[in-house]
Amino acid sequence: MKNSATLTTVTMLAGVAAAAVAAAQAQTISTGPVTGSVFDTVSHSIRSIAGVPGAAILGVAAGTWDLAMPSADGHSAIAIRNGQAYLIPDLTQPDTSSLIGNTAAAVDRIVWSADSTTAALFSTRSSQLQLVTGIKSTPAIATAISLGSGGEVAAWKISPDGGTIAYAVSAAGEGAVYLITGSNSSVRLGSFVNPRALAFSSDGASLFVFDRAKAVISRVDIASGSIVGSFGIGSPAPAAQRSGFARPGLRRVPPRAPSGPEITDLAVTADGHALIGLRGSSVCVFDLTGTNPENCSAIDISAAAINPIGSGLFVLDYPRDGGSAVWLWNASASAAFFVPAGVSAGAPTGKVTNAGN
Repeated sequence: MKNSATLTTVTMLAGVAAAAVAAAQAQTISTGPVTGSVFDTVSHSIRSIAGVPGAAILGVAAGTWDLAMPSADGHSAIAIRNGQAYLIPDLTQPDTSSLIGNTAAAVDRIVWSADSTTAALFSTRSSQLQLVTGIKSTPAIATAISLGSGGEVAAWKISPDGGTIAYAVSAAGEGAVYLITGSNSSVRLGSFVNPRALAFSSDGASLFVFDRAKAVISRVDIASGSIVGSFGIGSPAPAAQRSGFARPGLRRVPPRAPSGPEITDLAVTADGHALIGLRGSSVCVFDLTGTNPENCSAIDISAAAINPIGSGLFVLDYPRDGGSAVWLWNASASAAFFVPAGVSAGAPTGKVTNAGN
């Protein structure tokens, strides 16, 4: 009887989830809510996230691009096609774009400033970065900056106001973090052995640096260049604190403890309360308001990069095939949601939460 009841409950939840997806599909056709937009690596197009978290799907594909990235405020996007950069000024009309200019090299990542006035285009192959400025007024693309003259560029980020670039270089036996502000030359910041991931604080006054050699995240004051705090990335939170939960329309995904010392990307929430890190096959959320931020809450999602695409919403980018979902992190809910790429019978929508949510 117990197994039968459990099976009945799971079947009912699957039915509710399918109904929620169908409702979200109907909303895309009419005037339902749109949570944000993402670049779909499968169709190489901009697609809206139609519906609300927990009951959302990817909308109809718009345009064909080599690469695109919505702005941090979710209103516009920069898109690349055949070595040229375009601005999509209004994501409610994703087929409308205007040419900004030529890129210096093959761009494989686009990052926006938090205020959505500036975007940075980066080519891993050439270690060249170009800024697109004046996006809300007169967009212009700047001359490329070479970041990799002193070694491998392990990470780079743009400040919230778009005025400063931070980048980490790893060389044989040593590493360094540099800042570029305006047309000034690079200034070395702090002392690190093997810096691998960076994130500006929400106010732009400090920089978080992950040093793989020490398995430590340090917070560096940009004005003085001094380290004002640091913590190890040791143990994840106890399993009970990492558990998700299930309720109608939502599906639980078992959490997994972070493995290994590597953190590949970092991002800070707009309120400055949490630092999100990609660690192995998990997303680690470090609580910056507590006394022990190293005891991160871990969620079982494997991703390659973190990009803000709206108010408190981050897309967790990774290579996808035609049937896999897009993962989103909702900072206000402290939860991860997956958005199905299409609709099929019983297609689930889901959520994984931290403790207390």
